[in-house]
Amino acid sequence: MLKTTDLDFKFPPESVATEPRPRGESRIFFIPKEGNQFQEKSWNDFFNLFKFGDVLVLNDTKVLKARLVMGKKEVFFLKTLSSPGHWQVLTKGLNGKPGKEITLPGDVKARILIPGKPAEIEILDEIDNIEYFQRYGSTPLPPYILALRESHKDHSEDVERYQTTWAKDFGSVAAPTASLHFNQGHLDEFKKRGVVICYITLHVGAGTFLPIDTESVEDYKIHSELLKVSAETVSAVENAKSQGGKVWACGTTVARALETVAVKAVKEFSGETDLYITPGFKFRIVDGLLTNFHQPQSSLLLLTASFASPQAEPLLAMEKILSAYGEAIEKKFRLFSYGDLTVIA
Repeated sequence: MLKTTDLDFKFPPESVATEPRPRGESRIFFIPKEGNQFQEKSWNDFFNLFKFGDVLVLNDTKVLKARLVMGKKEVFFLKTLSSPGHWQVLTKGLNGKPGKEITLPGDVKARILIPGKPAEIEILDEIDNIEYFQRYGSTPLPPYILALRESHKDHSEDVERYQTTWAKDFGSVAAPTASLHFNQGHLDEFKKRGVVICYITLHVGAGTFLPIDTESVEDYKIHSELLKVSAETVSAVENAKSQGGKVWACGTTVARALETVAVKAVKEFSGETDLYITPGFKFRIVDGLLTNFHQPQSSLLLLTASFASPQAEPLLAMEKILSAYGEAIEKKFRLFSYGDLTVIA
């Protein structure tokens, strides 16, 4: 049985990237699915991993500025529930019993429905959610970045850098961070090499911030996220597989999306996915994974370990990924959302 403590590792605070490098200037750490020969790759070596006819799948979700800062108080809006005004939220410095009314920026009134982590609130005034948050909200950076920054605030450049260059549909409370390394020039390079680019939309939810909170990994109930995979993308993936090409997922969100389609055996998908990928999971579609370094005791680290060791026992799978992380930390790779890129293939 894999315990949550088996997903733990130590890292120095200075290894956490609190500011992004320019797109295309990240270091690249390569983890082979076979063996333990971890290595740093140049960007040229990285592009040479892709062959004519391969498919690279990207997530075109767009991050909503759904973190409202009111002095020392914050409300982080995660997702709507039964109505557009009924929200699941995380709060900081905001205490109150059910029924307590609060005032949000713009003199918008809201009511606490259920306290807790997460909590539920209801916005009482009629607003356009996207317009409101884009006007009054702050970039929803992960809490650990804000905690480590001297100013404890988001910076003006975060608006652009904590968003992919191809972001299209608002709905995420966090960026699909593997994609933050790339710009249009990189996509042009992939296309020049004969790589097919296609998209899914998975709106990243609160679970990306939350650690596994059960003693046993198998007892954890993972978050669900809204997902849309088009018939066009499924067709491109199937065509590549039939021709011997590889399917590359840019990020754990894309891996989760594509494997949801495979598990459900559908040609397109629109709905919620609660697919929980743990060691022993059989990946049916994804051949290569581009991702960032992930936090200890997270479901994203678990997915990464599962992909890096497809045939290994759970504990051995974790030992391999943690060994890779240990070497990367020793070589001063930058960790987490604004950190460096890992490639697993």
